[in-house]
Order: sequence, then C-alpha cells, then structure tokens
Amino acid sequence: MTSTFEIHAGLGPGEETEKIRQAPAATLAPLVVGPADTLLLAVDAETVQPTAVDNASQALAIFRIVRRRRMGNALAMISQAKDILVNGLPALPLAILAAKDSITLGPGCLCYVTERIKPFVGQPSGEHLTQKCPFCRLLTDSSSRVVTCMCGAAYHWETSESHPNTPENDRLRCFEKIQNCLSCGRQLGKEETLVWDPATL
Repeated sequence: MTSTFEIHAGLGPGEETEKIRQAPAATLAPLVVGPADTLLLAVDAETVQPTAVDNASQALAIFRIVRRRRMGNALAMISQAKDILVNGLPALPLAILAAKDSITLGPGCLCYVTERIKPFVGQPSGEHLTQKCPFCRLLTDSSSRVVTCMCGAAYHWETSESHPNTPENDRLRCFEKIQNCLSCGRQLGKEETLVWDPATL
C-alpha cells in the first residue's frame, strides 16, 4: 500500500475570493507529500494560497509523512511561524495531522489535509510472507496474490487472471469475502481513494 498526503487550499474567513478566482489553476492544485518527500510551504502574497518553496528559511511550515505502526500514516508539521493554527487553535512547534484537519498558515490562507491511499495488489513482498491472512489464517507464499489494507494486513485475492492454472475452487479469494478489515475495521478496497474529499465541504 502506498500513501500520500494532500494539502488542499480552502476559503478562509474574510479571504479575498476574487484573487482566488483569478489565480492560475496550478495554484489551486493540491500540494502532495509523498512517502519520502519533505514539503516546505509558504503563502503566495498575490493569491493568498499555499505554495511550495525550495528554501527552509522561506517556509512557514515543513511537512513529512510519519509511519504509525498498525495505525497507518500521519503527517508531521513543523511550524516556523507563530500565527499558524491547526483546527482553529495555535499550532505546537511539532504537530501530527490526519485527514480532515485544517491548517491556517496566515490571514486568509486556510488549508485542509487529506490522505490518498493506493492499496498494494500483487505478489506478496517480504514483510507479507511472514504474516497470516487475517481471514483464512494461512501464511501467504510467494506464489499467491494479495490486497493490503491501510494497516498493513494482507488478504489473499487469487483470480483467473493471476492464477489461470489453479482450479476455481482452489483459489484463495479471502479479499472478496469481507467488506471491512478484520485487523483494524477499515473498509477494504483495491482502488486508489481519498480518505476524505475536501470538496465535500
């Protein structure tokens, strides 16, 4: 499973919405933090929108993904300015953020955090080979095919495409037999999804 975090610009109280309407589309695109990325964020003076910068001395905040064992990922934010708010409250020097959190980087610059999840589908990797499938309780082997949950649990999903020489009744199809992960309770899926879409606000 791969996970990236996105920071979406929103309309803050008293923001000059006309500046936002006139801003280039690229300015309003979400800013993405990948698994090995560090995002340095400032506020564009013209559009009052968050923008990535190259120099840490120009950044108001610094973002990086942190892995929480069996709980999925979170987004760490180091504040370099005193007026940053997280969910309407003054930000600590180091804050741990999750989907649905809001960040105010300055007057009129409100942002929302969300996470994009892409489940792993394929032959088990090294870490999966030491795990049992939570549904059938069998160890996965290198000839199998799995789908992973956000928490890291791997479920068998052998299909006619992945295992054409295996009889239908012998294929392990654990992933299809449940809707929620037996380890963490999250909904299972094999498509890339947003944990929460800020456009629904």
